[in-house]
Amino acid sequence: MDISTISVIGGLAVSAITVLSTVWGSYYTKRKEQEQEIMLTVLENSFKEYEFRVNHAIEEAKNSGRPASLYPYDYYLMHFAQLVRLIEKGKLTEENIKKVVQDQKMFRRVYKSELEKSEMYDS
Repeated sequence: MDISTISVIGGLAVSAITVLSTVWGSYYTKRKEQEQEIMLTVLENSFKEYEFRVNHAIEEAKNSGRPASLYPYDYYLMHFAQLVRLIEKGKLTEENIKKVVQDQKMFRRVYKSELEKSEMYDS
């Protein structure tokens, strides 16, 4: 092979690598942007759910004369984030939804237990 053929092959190889790198970089950037948009949507919707539940609990507490039972915002955020992860992975099945519900029940138990402990020490 002469030098001009080697130069052409080298130039084509560099061009191919450049194109592949650009395509991969664009794909990676777009994917990260989508993940960020999804997380913002999760944050917004979990907070809306939290606000709705808090307002509803306060209204019920006023009407019934009993104290409102509220969970922290983390509870809603965790729930929405778990569901979105399942949707993204294409694994939103009945079995996985049951696991999310079980996680929520565990969160509630731990939260109530810790709240009772802190109330016990506050008295």
